[in-house]
Amino acid sequence: MKTYDMSALTMLVVDTNAFMREVLREMLDGLGVGRIVTARSLENAWDRLSEDTRIDVVLTELDLEQSDGVKLIHMIRSNKDQRVRMLPLLVLSSDTRIPRIMESRDAGATEFLAKPISAEAVYKRLVQVIEKPRPFVRVGDEYFGPDRRRQMRDFIGSDRRDAPGLPSPAVA
Repeated sequence: MKTYDMSALTMLVVDTNAFMREVLREMLDGLGVGRIVTARSLENAWDRLSEDTRIDVVLTELDLEQSDGVKLIHMIRSNKDQRVRMLPLLVLSSDTRIPRIMESRDAGATEFLAKPISAEAVYKRLVQVIEKPRPFVRVGDEYFGPDRRRQMRDFIGSDRRDAPGLPSPAVA
């Protein structure tokens, strides 16, 4: 795996647990992330995103006290400011039930990390965002975010979504 210099990267870490915020800060610092901004709640995270134009990536806990990380994902993906709307969103959670993972994915999460996490797992997700960024798509008013498809396969049928770079569907 290629090694990246992360010193120019600014990450927003959102977690209601002060100990976990510190663990994540130390982990990211060890990975060489240049600047780490923390938030303890959805409201606090929103203030940071509104005030700090240098944030490059958001790393958020899915289960926030008095709020849900999915709500934060929706707020980011529907923001009128393109800088905020297009941010990579790495989601952490100890709740790894498929419906919960799909809920965060369907809200517009870029990557999902199951707790307990390791520095290696976080680094791999950051590398994934760098090396294989997924194009953003809009599906009516239902979804805006990274393309949820991981594998590009030829698909012919009425439900095919055309995108630049994909082969055109065959005409019968």
